[in-house]
Amino acid sequence: MAGKKKTKSSTKKASVAKDPKSPAAAEQPKKLSALDSAARVLTESGQAMNCQEMIEAMAAKGYWSSP
Repeated sequence: MAGKKKTKSSTKKASVAKDPKSPAAAEQPKKLSALDSAARVLTESGQAMNCQEMIEAMAAKGYWSSP
């Protein structure tokens, strides 16, 4: 039974691209999801908000914007 040849070049390229110590990865903060942004806005405000108020606050603070 003949075995398949494995190439390591594709694995090597993937690990280089995902290097967490690269300067480009360190400079850009991770973008928050809509749910994470809503939780953060609600925690910071300390009061109940409806959906429209949360979306406006998330956009104003730069946490999230509607696509």
